[in-house]
Amino acid sequence: DIEDDFRPHLLVQSGVMYAMNFPREQNIFVDGRFETIQLDNEYRLTYNLLAGFGVDFTTRSNYFATIRPQYRYTFFTKEIAGKKDHSTFEIKFEIGAQF
Repeated sequence: DIEDDFRPHLLVQSGVMYAMNFPREQNIFVDGRFETIQLDNEYRLTYNLLAGFGVDFTTRSNYFATIRPQYRYTFFTKEIAGKKDHSTFEIKFEIGAQF
């Protein structure tokens, strides 16, 4: 039956995110010559919200595949990696087995 093998679902998550950024050196042109500046590592803590919907497809032999478009909202109060808003649209595809 398709009703047993096809399972739509909604997903809502929230939590805390710890972000790290390890920037490379930056070369800048000053007074007719290049100088190398070592940038500091960045560490930030923020909240994370996610909302999505998806579909599980299962087989009779306990294998499944899931496809789920979702939106992840991540906003930092201070910049990290050059911006504050790291929100993104994602499409997840998962394959697995149920034991």
